[in-house]
Amino acid sequence: MPETAESDSEPVQFSPEEQARGRRTSVTAQLFGILGMQAFKNGILLLYMTVLGFGPGLTLVFLSLPDAISMIFRLPIAYMADRHGKKKIGSIGLAMTVVGFSLLPLAGFVEDPTLIRVMVCGGLIVMAVGKMFFASSWFALLSPFAPEEERGRMFGRMRIIYTVAGIAFAGACSLVMSKDSPVYVFQIIVGVLAFCFLLRFVLYQFIPELETTKAPAGAFWTSLLYALRAPGYASFCAYVFLLMLFTAGCGSLFSLVEKSFLSISDGRIVFLANAGMVGGLLGHYVGGKAVDRFGSKYVFMICHFFFAVCIASFVFRGIFPLPLFMSLILIHFLMGFLVACSGIAITTEMLGLAPKENKSLSTSICMCMWLGGSALSGFVSALVLDLGVLKETWVLGGLELSSFDSVLLAFGGMIFLMVVTLGMVPSVLRKAEWMPRDHA
Repeated sequence: MPETAESDSEPVQFSPEEQARGRRTSVTAQLFGILGMQAFKNGILLLYMTVLGFGPGLTLVFLSLPDAISMIFRLPIAYMADRHGKKKIGSIGLAMTVVGFSLLPLAGFVEDPTLIRVMVCGGLIVMAVGKMFFASSWFALLSPFAPEEERGRMFGRMRIIYTVAGIAFAGACSLVMSKDSPVYVFQIIVGVLAFCFLLRFVLYQFIPELETTKAPAGAFWTSLLYALRAPGYASFCAYVFLLMLFTAGCGSLFSLVEKSFLSISDGRIVFLANAGMVGGLLGHYVGGKAVDRFGSKYVFMICHFFFAVCIASFVFRGIFPLPLFMSLILIHFLMGFLVACSGIAITTEMLGLAPKENKSLSTSICMCMWLGGSALSGFVSALVLDLGVLKETWVLGGLELSSFDSVLLAFGGMIFLMVVTLGMVPSVLRKAEWMPRDHA
């Protein structure tokens, strides 16, 4: 059993009113940051990179960079935050996110294609590293603001607030976009998001650090091995990695099909991504209720099956009796619903299986698998598309499909074959805790 962290100072006692102010400040600060992180999923950054002249493969790689860097840095940075102060490490990270994301709108003023790519790639790397400095200590910093019995409701409210705000922002963006929006439109939108990151940095400075701990030297590897030896935890993390590998990249592939193959307008593509966010809003509510009542394994089984159905429905979108755009709205809604439900189940199972000692480091292992699978999903898609081994267009059963559809079919097939891996989920039955997914 690993050594546990020891406090280097007594926790500061705050009144309920002061704790409430700390909660409000935390929620408001993170709200501004979440809007920027949602741009990686709602199609805004994908469309911006397309306008800048990036190919599909490079776009998928760049959109996957934050998750890839998160997988590499999350564990050591989480350990470092425990040793040197959560808020100190978080502040450094937030400053880096502001600097990194600010390079994105500036890239639109550059004419040299190589320099554009360098600025975008460099900005995303700096932003992603900063995000990890912040995210690795965020939940540990936030947890003292509410008693344990209130945390589930607190995180649930936060998730709903963030999703509604994201839907509103993406909806406003879709209204100002045309079929092929010019660069300056995206520069304004991304510039506004960079300013939101700056506001988060400022508000973060007013959040009190109620607990200060210092981990003993040499405890990192001991704690890591201890967590991996917990019954069922390593196998569950492996399942999460595989599930993310074949589902996380689907949203970007959907948008690439809609933009490059179906010639849908930029505004409508963002609207479709918004439909997925609305589905996610409902999915968080239903998923939490379902996990509470039936257990996480049943939710995994249902989501696992319908992920394959949803991907197949998108690929064979022409067979539905509904108008194409209406079919796509329903598919995006269902995909967002499934992602949210499975996210609730993953978080609940993770909290139930992870050892109580060094909980931040233990849960970070599962988060690394989650983010690593998500990143690899984009990298694999990009590699296959850039190799040129797939036909750009082909016909199946009278339906004209694209190379993006080929990748989606492969993902759907792998999810179907992965049914046997559901045995890796131990099914810990405990009350769901609606902890928001990173997307810090």
